[in-house]
Amino acid sequence: MTSENVRELSKLVLKSYFYDSGPTRSNRNSDRTSHFAKTPPMRFELPIYSEPSSLILASLFLREKQNRIFDAVPISTIDSFIDEVFCNEIYDFVSKRHHLERDNCYFDSFNSDDLTKFVGSIGCRIFNGPPPKTYSFPVSCLNVSSPYHGDEFYILNEEEVDHGREDGVIANSINDQTVDGWVGFSAPFTEVAQKHKRIVMAAVSLRLGRTERTQKTIAQPPNGFLTHGIAEDLSWSTSTEHAPQLGYQINIETEDHYWLGKIDGLISSDTKPDRRTRKSLEYFYYGWFRSDNERVPFNFMAIDALFGQGSGPTGFKIKTGIMNNIGQIIDENRLDQIILIRNLFVHGSCPDIYDSSIYKDYIKTYGFDPTVDIDYITASCLRRFIFGENFKIQPNPYYDDLEKLKTRGIFPTKSLHNPIITEI
Repeated sequence: MTSENVRELSKLVLKSYFYDSGPTRSNRNSDRTSHFAKTPPMRFELPIYSEPSSLILASLFLREKQNRIFDAVPISTIDSFIDEVFCNEIYDFVSKRHHLERDNCYFDSFNSDDLTKFVGSIGCRIFNGPPPKTYSFPVSCLNVSSPYHGDEFYILNEEEVDHGREDGVIANSINDQTVDGWVGFSAPFTEVAQKHKRIVMAAVSLRLGRTERTQKTIAQPPNGFLTHGIAEDLSWSTSTEHAPQLGYQINIETEDHYWLGKIDGLISSDTKPDRRTRKSLEYFYYGWFRSDNERVPFNFMAIDALFGQGSGPTGFKIKTGIMNNIGQIIDENRLDQIILIRNLFVHGSCPDIYDSSIYKDYIKTYGFDPTVDIDYITASCLRRFIFGENFKIQPNPYYDDLEKLKTRGIFPTKSLHNPIITEI
């Protein structure tokens, strides 16, 4: 935080509020709007009218200078935050001696000493953002035998998040939902916690191979989330589910803490490469919930975020990034066809891959579904790029059963598949 930034923000905020009404201003001093009252009830003995077109400039400035706090938050939420702080605290700050010109904004009635005091109180309060809260998201695809406590997030089992509470808040909130683990974050806004959740859950999902990660059951996954307030108060909010309902669980054991630490560092980092990686994981997360066909564009967006930045032809950069990152010999002609499919999506020629003639030609040529190849490439690139070569896919828990079926001749002993790479 720099004093110059807080001072500039304070000026923008003060220029957004007026002592008199206007055709584009909103009365911020009313408890409610009454259609029958000539004068709505006032909260304070002070006229407060906001100018949205000015307030949005303060919000944009705040987002630019404090992007770690506000970058995931809608501009309307930042407007509301500034408005709440200003309206709640300005009455105690403004004294009777201020000259309230009817056409003036608050800034016009402040001298240099007033502005300095405002910067040190309300200005700093707004610039620093709201105090963080803790948010816990329930999931059913985690088997947490060794809880993880990082600087940026935690993964807990059912017993740890409960902390021995006897008030039944958690049990009543989740009702009959099956919850195996909780992923939690400390954040100033719900939107920031949700963003970090998407990053962490996408990275954690890489522990599963494609089959385990994409096969879903018909059961309803947990939804909603807990907000931990002051003095251990809890509240429950509704939301969509936080992970698909999988038929497989992701094990969190002590030996997994090393790669969870890499995710922790990724969230806290502010470098451009790490910001791109976080964006890539968010795209991957959005695709996780979808069918094979619907997942394709999200996979391409994830790859673009990793390798498509900077100058030069994007297709060439993506191809080079994949080949340099994957650590395997890849058929370049086949990879060119994958990138051609990507171009069709990007340029609006192919919203449905199944309608593409390239999809049919690809299967005829290589005997393999390109949607699966795209899954393999995307997940493998993310694994290698984020975790390095030591990161391994979690073994299929039914491996021994599958081997017995092969021995009995029910399953083929030799795979007839011809993937573009081996998923790593």
